[in-house]
Amino acid sequence: MKGFNPGSLDSDFGTATESALSKFQKAKKITVDKQAGKASFTKLFALKKWMYI
Repeated sequence: MKGFNPGSLDSDFGTATESALSKFQKAKKITVDKQAGKASFTKLFALKKWMYI
């Protein structure tokens, strides 16, 4: 997603993924806990839904 690039896909939750997630959480006003939990997924899938309209 634009602005939250975790780098290439490698099946690893590394520092680039963690950085992208924390930036996403901050931008979406979610508690920045660097965990891809329910709040993060809810916001992420809500955005994805609008991408296909």
